Amino acid sequence: MVHEDFIWQFFAERAAQFVQVEKNFTNEQIQYLRQYYTTNKCPGIDEIEEIANHLNINGIIYQINLLNWFCGALIAELAVEQRRYEAKITAA
Repeated sequence: MVHEDFIWQFFAERAAQFVQVEKNFTNEQIQYLRQYYTTNKCPGIDEIEEIANHLNINGIIYQINLLNWFCGALIAELAVEQRRYEAKITAA
């Protein structure tokens, strides 16, 4: 039970951070990031720079925000998978 509590606390904290990171982007930028995420969930540094150039955002802070966004999106996806797994176990 402690393990599950830790997992859900981790997911909740990352979700809150993800919301804060998304506030740094416009709706159009978020839409682009979501589309990009469907084809590449873990972009490298070169790809992050390309994304930043495409979105017309400059500076290391924005690149860090992009990295945090992709990390947050991946963790959100893992949280959904964890909920599905736990629901399946509970139903069985």
